[in-house]
Order: sequence, then C-alpha cells, then structure tokens
Amino acid sequence: MKVEKHIDDALKGRDDLVRILDAAADFLASRDTDADSEAVVRWHLRPGPSGEPTIGLDLQDEDYKRGQWFAPNQLVPADMRELRLVQLWNDVLQQRTHRQMRKVNELISQLED
Repeated sequence: MKVEKHIDDALKGRDDLVRILDAAADFLASRDTDADSEAVVRWHLRPGPSGEPTIGLDLQDEDYKRGQWFAPNQLVPADMRELRLVQLWNDVLQQRTHRQMRKVNELISQLED
C-alpha cells in the first residue's frame, strides 16, 4: 500500500493530531499484506468548515474509491480507530474479491469456448 500524508500548514504544529494521523495511517497500511497491491491511501489533516481539525482518508484500490472524514476523537482510543479502519479495509477486500472472481469467471468462460 502506498501511503501519502498531507498536513495543512495551520496544523503542522499540532503534534497530538499528527500522532493520531500517523497511528491511523500505520494501522491501515499494516492491513494490506498483498505484495501485488496497488492500493493508495491519502491522509489529510486540515481545518474543517468551522475551523475544527479533521482527518480525511481517500482510499483507492484499482477502480474502487472510498473517502471518509473523521473528527480526531473518532480515531482515539486505538480500539475505536482500528474498528473504523478495519470496516473500511473490509470494503476494499470485498471489492478485490469481486474483481478477482470476475477475472476467474472470464478465464473459465474463455476455456469453455
């Protein structure tokens, strides 16, 4: 998994928020054990519409895309962070499985012809 982190200049001094973002990024990256994975995750730490800090996630695996915004307290404590991120990662794995099944079915169809 390729991981990119983007931190807004206004929040670069907020080590507490950067630690939350880093922990979330590290945990999600640890879920992808596929050596051939083309998954890309972009994390964003920036002020929200009312000035409150938000942590954004843009996740892409081939043609599947998913975005999610979190308030920092949604990613703390660690067990809540992991639960939220595992749910997102399970969506990715489900889409991968469907893609792989389509490819297998296409190959079987070609062999039958």
